[in-house]
Amino acid sequence: MYYFAYGSNMDFDHIRHFIPDNKIEIVGPAYVENFIFRYRNVNINNLRSGVANIEQRRNSKTYGVIYKINNDAELKNLDKKEGHKSLESSDNVYNKIEIECVLCDSVAKIQCFTYQMSDIVKLEEKKPRNTYLNYLKNGNATHKLPHEHLKRIHYLSLV
Repeated sequence: MYYFAYGSNMDFDHIRHFIPDNKIEIVGPAYVENFIFRYRNVNINNLRSGVANIEQRRNSKTYGVIYKINNDAELKNLDKKEGHKSLESSDNVYNKIEIECVLCDSVAKIQCFTYQMSDIVKLEEKKPRNTYLNYLKNGNATHKLPHEHLKRIHYLSLV
């Protein structure tokens, strides 16, 4: 399965804590159209800072990286990390959605899944912790995403 990561999971060292190297491969940097990147606070007990979310907005673009995950057990680990219990669950932190992504290098389109924050937990925009922001900066640098995307994720962490 192809997974589009736009938040902390863009950092390959970070995602490898949840999925072993031999079960995941980097496909490449990509973007999704008509979605905008935001940091949101979520209504769960242990989180007091902003985390990444994508929200629909026409004429917007959000960058990230596509991974290929080679094992259903690893998908379940990722679902657990993202607070996704099932497609039918009403108390997911993130819902799993299907999106069309465009590879930056070739403009090829790939159907992927990603996670989008559930409306029941989504609160106001909120700054992320520095450690969380560093995952995004590392992912941006590792995958050579456009500089304007790095500026956006950094700018949003200041407001």
